[in-house]
Amino acid sequence: MSATRISNICGGSGGGISQSDADDRYLNQSSNLSDLESAAAARTNLGLIAGGTGDIWVEKAGDTMTGNLGIGVAPTNPLSVLGNFNVQDAVSPAKQYRFRVTGTDLDFDGSGAQLLLSVYSGADFTGTQRSYMRFGASSSAARALGCKSETIRRQCIMH
Repeated sequence: MSATRISNICGGSGGGISQSDADDRYLNQSSNLSDLESAAAARTNLGLIAGGTGDIWVEKAGDTMTGNLGIGVAPTNPLSVLGNFNVQDAVSPAKQYRFRVTGTDLDFDGSGAQLLLSVYSGADFTGTQRSYMRFGASSSAARALGCKSETIRRQCIMH
């Protein structure tokens, strides 16, 4: 803002503050609080210190949240979501799950790949993956896996 404009805003010549007075009185955004005696103290007072009390953000490079999180609703569980939501693959957005609660049914949908219901032998999805149901992406067939005899296998294949 020019000195002339500041002068005009503050009552014309002689009645306002100078550009240098204005610069000394107010913080400059481009200084990122470095124009204070203690930028660290200012950030603490504003609750802007990661991990401190009043921590108000989640680091986009990774962070840990404690307590319950609600998206669109007050949380009653570690994660509470109001309405439908999708979980997409970062590499192939066409490959995703959808949890849908609208309508008369509860839907768990998959797109872009077959859908497996499986269990891992170890904690944290480690060890052997054992798939028990497979739902095809290109057909309406569902198959229970692990059926040994041909008679049981025919009963396990649902159309």
